[in-house]
Amino acid sequence: LEVKLKVTVSEHADEDVVYRVYNPGNGKHHYTTDILERDFLAANGWKYEGIPWNAPKEGAPIYRVYNPGNDNHLYTMDAAERDRLVEGGWKYEGILCYSAGSDGVPLYRVFNPYVTLNPHHYTDSLEECDFLESNGWRVEGISWYGLK
Repeated sequence: LEVKLKVTVSEHADEDVVYRVYNPGNGKHHYTTDILERDFLAANGWKYEGIPWNAPKEGAPIYRVYNPGNDNHLYTMDAAERDRLVEGGWKYEGILCYSAGSDGVPLYRVFNPYVTLNPHHYTDSLEECDFLESNGWRVEGISWYGLK
């Protein structure tokens, strides 16, 4: 199965929109730049949560990989992490979007060591990081930057 991502243009021609959807049945968050993917998931029980960040049209790539064994997605700028996951059976789905420079809005990756389903979450909110950390999640740090 090959997944092709369609990038949706934001109000600003030099930016891409990233959408966040949530599956209340299994607790998964999913991030996409494809409005058709967003709408398909929303029509099938996922809750559209809005735009967590806008991304530049170029810069350092943020890779999207998928584990068909447990239906998890992971987003990373680390090509070595991407390659290790692909070697382990994950499917590389392409570039989600690009990171802004370090003067942009930091996006954090947090990890729940107690679950195998959807163990990672991505947010620009330090309050959300603090809440998740107080509930056993580990804040892994800044993963990339969105546009201000």
